[in-house]
Order: sequence, then C-alpha cells, then structure tokens
Amino acid sequence: MKWLFLALGSITVFIGLLMLLLPIPLGLPLLVVGVPLVMRYSTRMRDWILNITERFPGIHDTLSRIPQAPGKDQD
Repeated sequence: MKWLFLALGSITVFIGLLMLLLPIPLGLPLLVVGVPLVMRYSTRMRDWILNITERFPGIHDTLSRIPQAPGKDQD
C-alpha cells in the first residue's frame, strides 16, 4: 500500500506542477492533495519539503503536522 500511495502522490504532484502553468489555477488543488501523500510515505521527501518551507512559518507548521505512516521500512 505504501508504494501505491507514494506513486499516486508523486503523479498528483507532477500533474499539479504542470497545471500551474495554465491560466486557470487547477494545479493548486492537486498539489494540496499530492504533497501530504508524498510527505506521509517518504521520509526523504518529507525532510526535503520541510527544509524548503522553513522560510515560510505558516506553511512549515501546517506541513510538519502531517503524521508519518507507521512502518519500519521508511524511505
């Protein structure tokens, strides 16, 4: 299940980033769904995203509240 959610989150983030280039803001909802999925199932991406958002305290605090999925084989 971990790999399924990680793949779904990665695809959602990728499509969301591509759709940010459109004049209609359809990419933002996809990013709002995809980023927490990726952060929950990948410790590497979680650390990277939290490191980037340290300059924005509101976003950083919100994202740091996302719990990690239980399991011993975290990436």
